[in-house]
Amino acid sequence: MVWIWSEPIEGHEYIMASDVARGDGADYSCFQIVDFTTMEQVVEYQGKIPPDSFAEVLQLYGLKYDAFLIVDNIGVGNTTTSKLVELKYPNLY
Repeated sequence: MVWIWSEPIEGHEYIMASDVARGDGADYSCFQIVDFTTMEQVVEYQGKIPPDSFAEVLQLYGLKYDAFLIVDNIGVGNTTTSKLVELKYPNLY
């Protein structure tokens, strides 16, 4: 499920932080996008999705906001990070 409170604003900078789950247990993958200019949360996502598919969701919203993306890459997060590298996400930490 995705909640969007504000569309991207030209000239603003965005940070996207994500936490990756396996997608088949009780845990959820999630991300938040924060407008670094105003320090307001603008997007939130929570869902049960495989790590490689989660990378595609991160890419979709990250590119929309031109966000600097940080992925928790311990454990299954490595799969998501590798997929984002394969997809050539431009602002990956």
